[in-house]
Amino acid sequence: MQNKSLEVVQYEDFELKLQITGDILPEQVAIVTATGTYTMQKSDDDAFTYVFNKVPANTDFHFEANGYQSKERTLTVVPKPTLLNFDINVNYPDYTGIKDERLQNTGDLLVPEGTNLEWLFNTENTDVIELFFNDQKMNAVKDGKSSFTSSRKAMQNEVYKIGIGNTQVYNRDTISYTITVIPDEFPQITAEQFKDSTDNKFLYFIGEINDDYGFKSMYFKYKVEGRDAADNYFVKEENKDVLSVPSGVKSNRYTHSFDLRAKTLAPGDRVTYF
Repeated sequence: MQNKSLEVVQYEDFELKLQITGDILPEQVAIVTATGTYTMQKSDDDAFTYVFNKVPANTDFHFEANGYQSKERTLTVVPKPTLLNFDINVNYPDYTGIKDERLQNTGDLLVPEGTNLEWLFNTENTDVIELFFNDQKMNAVKDGKSSFTSSRKAMQNEVYKIGIGNTQVYNRDTISYTITVIPDEFPQITAEQFKDSTDNKFLYFIGEINDDYGFKSMYFKYKVEGRDAADNYFVKEENKDVLSVPSGVKSNRYTHSFDLRAKTLAPGDRVTYF
């Protein structure tokens, strides 16, 4: 035989190559296995080939030609590392208000920034699983005989691949998966200030708030500062007013009033607010 090794990865094809020497060369050579007798393909006067298709297990065989039978040989199957399926636990950030979920056999993701992802791999004949994120490699943690887990926080758009292997075979998945991250944009707040036409110490505000995931709270903060004998500012009062915001609403108009008359102000005092 011309093959250097009689090993084949499970479920892959294997081409057996045979070369015959001697004064009288056979016109036909048969290969005999447990499933039957098959005629080998003649590739030259002294050369024959036969392809074992998608070999599932170790296979014993021998050759027969011109009444001669060779000794028994074995084509040994190397167990193939296989990714049977995988799930991803998607744990959304609290600020989104989105319920966590589990995705099955879905590698491509569209998630908000800060989402925690946990891959759950179910394998066969596998000793190692690696995830390749751009130039970074992560090793999954073995969690049982055939299960692996790996986790990552989604902070930016990424492309990743999955590699699996055992002590004899390594296979990197040729499929690329993408993680598309929706940035957590700052809330948008507009405010327009009005003064009472009869009293400029009474301020009135009207505006609008917008956010992709809604609001939990909104405050009007202010600080009153006075001056000491050295003409340095010091804080006399610092506080906040709670503004009413409907929970979960992504866009809302608001109003607020601020009465400076309720503050004990002296000449030279400074009032800041936002």
